[in-house]
Amino acid sequence: MKKQYVYLVAIFSLVFAINAFAQVNDKHEKIAVEVIREINLVRANPSAYAASLEAAKKLYKGRVYSSPTGRQIMTLEGLPAIDEAILDLRSAKPLPPLKCSEGMSRAAMDHVFDVGAKGSISHTGSDGSVPGLRMSRYGAWQEQAGENISFGRVTPREIVMSMLIDDGVKSRGHRKNILQSKFAFIGTASGAHSQYDIMTVVVFADYYHDFFRSKNVASVAKKSHGQE
Repeated sequence: MKKQYVYLVAIFSLVFAINAFAQVNDKHEKIAVEVIREINLVRANPSAYAASLEAAKKLYKGRVYSSPTGRQIMTLEGLPAIDEAILDLRSAKPLPPLKCSEGMSRAAMDHVFDVGAKGSISHTGSDGSVPGLRMSRYGAWQEQAGENISFGRVTPREIVMSMLIDDGVKSRGHRKNILQSKFAFIGTASGAHSQYDIMTVVVFADYYHDFFRSKNVASVAKKSHGQE
């Protein structure tokens, strides 16, 4: 079957050496781990997770969203987008958890280091790479792959909620990636962004074979599934 990949931007390469993952600070690594856990919470019980979005509605005043971190963000759609996300979650079926992949996480980290320093918001790396190509550097993926990017959102829950709401994205592709039943593997990375302070990249695939594994990322995988 022909490979496909979907890449979408949420507003809110230089390819680095093989040890790039170790260069992430503890705060960013923790965010990356918790984003996987949060996405798996959505997939396990979408209807229950809708309650989190319902509670977030009180943080909106018109189209202005007041983040729990103190930032005020002007959205494009306001409450209609969050109401739509709630309806989709309440009608969605539970899905199996996504498995954390080291290779996919390394690909996500390459993109964080590349575009974060430049202040870019593109899915295309400075070397012209697209998500599928970056993932292919560290493993082999099949069928479909996707990429979500969040800018300026700090907490794992806020990052995932913003992707589910998908404000301003007509296709709602971020939401669809999280709720895609065929996706089985996930990789994440968070890091500094020169314009939005922080960015988080999440990549998905139907199937992914890592070319290698390390103790560090194996630990990340365990944490993301509550095994530690």
